[in-house]
Amino acid sequence: MIKGVLTTEEHGDIKKQFSSLLDLKNAAEYQPDFTSPEEAKNSIKWAERILAKVKNKLQK
Repeated sequence: MIKGVLTTEEHGDIKKQFSSLLDLKNAAEYQPDFTSPEEAKNSIKWAERILAKVKNKLQK
């Protein structure tokens, strides 16, 4: 569904961002001692940016 709303470039960018976010999520879940508070804050910002981009496209 999302792929049909986004351009190929936008989809590729979001795919990369989401993949990086999942990597961080997995690291935090399985190795929480190695995740800094700064990384956690950045993860939230990345997720918010991804969501904002998709919401913006869905509203158009």
